[in-house]
Amino acid sequence: MNIALIPVKKEDMSPICGKSFIYWTIQSVHKSEKIDVIYAIADCGDVVKELEQFSFEKVCILYKQFANKQDCLNVIMEEVEQKLEALNLSLRPSDE
Repeated sequence: MNIALIPVKKEDMSPICGKSFIYWTIQSVHKSEKIDVIYAIADCGDVVKELEQFSFEKVCILYKQFANKQDCLNVIMEEVEQKLEALNLSLRPSDE
């Protein structure tokens, strides 16, 4: 599973050609056949509202105040592991 992490700040909402800068960024990553899931990590509620208006299937929005980058990555890894478990897959090596 290939994951893209895109931190999104309020200043990324500046319009370019009728859409926000982050829209164009996420759209270009979304088109990639090599990316399975895109985690857009929002820094405020306004960013979440903007991201929710996009209709990209691969995008998961995270909006949390993290103490540091490691906390953010831990949350993402937990979510990925849950998705893999639902598919009967694992990130951890088997005992066999």
